[in-house]
Amino acid sequence: MLIALGMRIHDVFPGQGVIHTNSQLNKIMATGKGIYFFGEAARFGRDEYSHYDAMTPIFKSDGTICAVFALIYDTTQKIINTRRLKTLGEFGKHISG
Repeated sequence: MLIALGMRIHDVFPGQGVIHTNSQLNKIMATGKGIYFFGEAARFGRDEYSHYDAMTPIFKSDGTICAVFALIYDTTQKIINTRRLKTLGEFGKHISG
């Protein structure tokens, strides 16, 4: 679990993650509406990560956006396990006949 209260986006998502997250933040800042991504996949080097994102703006009393709350649920292991089970099932079909 990562808790990043008060941290800059560049510190939380270094490298390529910043590019992906910056586009999401720009959309939130422009529209004032939250966003939800279901099963987004991101590749950093050779590693692939899959996650659900929910990001919503936090407003000051004057109506301007002062922060963004991001809830990110990592589903990488679930995706990897599903792929492994599928591969094992295919091996089983080939072996049994």
